[in-house]
Amino acid sequence: MKMYMQTRAIEIHDTHTMWNPQKMERIVEFMVRHHMNTLIFHENDLIDKLVYPSMLYTDAKTDGNIYGIYQKIYEQIYEKTPSPFVFCDEKPIFVELMRNIVRNAASRGIRVFFQNKELWHADLIYQSSAAHDGIVCPTDPFWWETYLPAKYRELFETFPEISGVITSTGTRESRSSLAHGRCKCRRCREMDLHTWQKHIIMAIYEPVKAYGKQLVVRDFTYYADEQEGLRAGILELPEDIIISIKNTPQDFYPTFPDNQLIGHVDGHEQWIEYEAMGEYYGFGVLPCPLIEDIRRRIRYALEHGADGFTARVDWEAMPNHSAFDTINALNVYASAMLSQNVELPAEEIYYAWLSEYELFQPGLSEEEKYQCIRRMMEYTEPAWEIMRRACYINDYLFSSNSKIPADIRHGMFLAKEHHGLQKWFPERQHDFDMTKENIDKFRLEKEESVKMAHTLYGLILRGNPGLKADYYERLVRQYEMYIPYCEMFRCVANVFLAAVGKEALQDQEGAFHALQELIVCENQLKHYKLPVFSYPGSVLLCYEKVHYFRLDAERVLHELYPEQ
Repeated sequence: MKMYMQTRAIEIHDTHTMWNPQKMERIVEFMVRHHMNTLIFHENDLIDKLVYPSMLYTDAKTDGNIYGIYQKIYEQIYEKTPSPFVFCDEKPIFVELMRNIVRNAASRGIRVFFQNKELWHADLIYQSSAAHDGIVCPTDPFWWETYLPAKYRELFETFPEISGVITSTGTRESRSSLAHGRCKCRRCREMDLHTWQKHIIMAIYEPVKAYGKQLVVRDFTYYADEQEGLRAGILELPEDIIISIKNTPQDFYPTFPDNQLIGHVDGHEQWIEYEAMGEYYGFGVLPCPLIEDIRRRIRYALEHGADGFTARVDWEAMPNHSAFDTINALNVYASAMLSQNVELPAEEIYYAWLSEYELFQPGLSEEEKYQCIRRMMEYTEPAWEIMRRACYINDYLFSSNSKIPADIRHGMFLAKEHHGLQKWFPERQHDFDMTKENIDKFRLEKEESVKMAHTLYGLILRGNPGLKADYYERLVRQYEMYIPYCEMFRCVANVFLAAVGKEALQDQEGAFHALQELIVCENQLKHYKLPVFSYPGSVLLCYEKVHYFRLDAERVLHELYPEQ
């Protein structure tokens, strides 16, 4: 087994962070201190913000430099670009801002990669031969013969300092993809996904190779057959293409087993991705360090030949919030430190975080600092066991990115269709069945989350273990927030189970009792004052969201029990 990860990366997914030189300077300083060597900027249209490409505006040959290109096309920008054209006309401003950020990282010995999703394109594409009736055709040879090679050549001419690009082609989050199934032309109907992906990837690979850069292809698929199509395509790719794999299939669900693709990429270098902020476990507003999970995932990855580990520290849909802003910074520290030594004691990770954030009480001895850490771990390390019982049901996702479902139908969609555990692990296909036995188990899980939240809140109230007073008080308030969060999910889940499990339960009285509990919960949330993290705490504990879930629940239950 390899002993450490050669590539140790931070991924920035929040646009407001990656374009902010001051924020990026602090992150680069962290990376230098902790020997992280790779910085990833992940924005779906990042490359399209930085290149035109010129072939959309002119047939004239250009030298690839953005200023030389602009000299040739500025008139066409005004004539062709849909409003607001200023973002296209002033594209060099974006280039200069990003150049400064990239050059600062590169000067510290940090490799920089741009990450996007393909196909991504400007709106001008809808005026090209690759579109018809308002729909872009992803199998038009224009993409791999003309557009993508030109786009990436211009990128590397403009940013010679970057080390390479990372792209996803199988995702449904790109602007156009064969995976969407929107174009119904004969060519799209007849082309299989892995052939299409190979065309796209090789069109990017050609300029990557020519400029001496690295291409990384991501596994981001929604179904096992799509992932198998990606893997089949990988087998036909040049061996110097790196494969980046989420630690769990489809997305970052801590309850899911390891991604089956890890270790099965036939000689390609592998990077493993991990989400550290808490997209699916409370955003760090609700403390949830996952040090031991990170340790286990890194060990598994090393055992299966992985060469790199990436910690994603924020999320594109949650601007101006980062793992670095919360106690979940521990997950970033763990990613950095365990990537170098997977056996490192958790206490050392806490020590590094508390020391660098200057959160110890002044004047503590070394022994007292470690006593503080051990006492703190009594309530931080068990926090995940609360979270997994709150917003998951028997390991199935029962949240919309840590938030309650929008309505009854949405809850089932999230658990079984969009994020379905059984899609990837068929042996779990009956673990969400609405049998009386299962429903009793599901309800008990929610009761346990509430009890555990009260228990951990009681533990932290026993006294400050040795933290700065203001930080200790903030942490107390964060653990207080666990109680209404778990109670909210308990009430929502009980009404959901009463509705979708009606045939197994046949319990009209119990269903409407659950509804009354939800009404009480809604009223309490309406008057609840968030003690800390008003944003994004208000995203998690949102009275309005509970209100509209409750309205739908009333409608559904009255349809199921019309005599009520």
